[in-house]
Amino acid sequence: NMFTPDVIKTIVWALAMIIVLTIFILIFKKQLASRIEKIGIRVKKGDAELEISENITEPPSEIISDVSQTEYINLEDKIEADRDISDNSKYDSETLTSKMWESYEENDLAEMKKSFLELNKIEGDSQKKLENEVLYNSMLQRRGNSEALKELNRLAENSMVASYAFTQLGNCYEFNGNYLEAIKMYEKAYEISDSDIKKANRLVDIALNLSKFDNPQTGIDKILAEIDNFSDSDAISSTYSGLSTLYEEIEDVELETLALEKAIEYGLNDTDLLFKLAYLYGENNQDNMAILHYENSILINPKNSAVL
Repeated sequence: NMFTPDVIKTIVWALAMIIVLTIFILIFKKQLASRIEKIGIRVKKGDAELEISENITEPPSEIISDVSQTEYINLEDKIEADRDISDNSKYDSETLTSKMWESYEENDLAEMKKSFLELNKIEGDSQKKLENEVLYNSMLQRRGNSEALKELNRLAENSMVASYAFTQLGNCYEFNGNYLEAIKMYEKAYEISDSDIKKANRLVDIALNLSKFDNPQTGIDKILAEIDNFSDSDAISSTYSGLSTLYEEIEDVELETLALEKAIEYGLNDTDLLFKLAYLYGENNQDNMAILHYENSILINPKNSAVL
């Protein structure tokens, strides 16, 4: 009889193992499937050799998940960093300059720098780029950055922006109360300015700082000595406007009024001057003249009707 007790025992054991293995596979089917993907199997029929080798080049799924998450976070950081500048890309140069000034007023140096970088990114003119750099460093200096003053002096050596750089250096010294140095810088800017209006504006800057350093009459004398050198109407208007400010400092209402009248004569469409003169007349109980100048300002710009 071929089914001896030992053979029957072996068959029963084999069937039991098959049943156990089947149950095991059914229970752990998903886990085994993921592991099988990582295992290479090679069968050699001749010698019934079975070789099983685990693929160790692919990391476990948990590590893959962690790496992917890290890469995602870093990508988000990069996008956020790029957005620091690209958020401003929709703005034109005028708007970005305004944003620089707003950030300066709010003492937000990081935002000011972002607007400056974007401004020079979209600016195609090399001289405008340098002028933006001058303005940015002037703002930095007035917010306490001592290195910015060195940078302004470096930029002043460039003939393309020398006049503007000296003007901004004057602004910085004036801002910090060093009126004598401010005068020196404004004088340098005056000497190399390439237009009447720029020279007139620097002359007024010099006069106003002479007033602060010495007395208003010194500034008044400076303008009166130079005013006949100008032929451009806007330049003449600017000098008379500066004179009116100095006459205001010495509380000479009559001369202040005359200077403003002359400024308006040469700067016909300057609503700021018209408002200033109208206010001056109103303060001195000359209501008819005040109304006249308010009405003239409205004729130039109807939006000014809100002041009446």
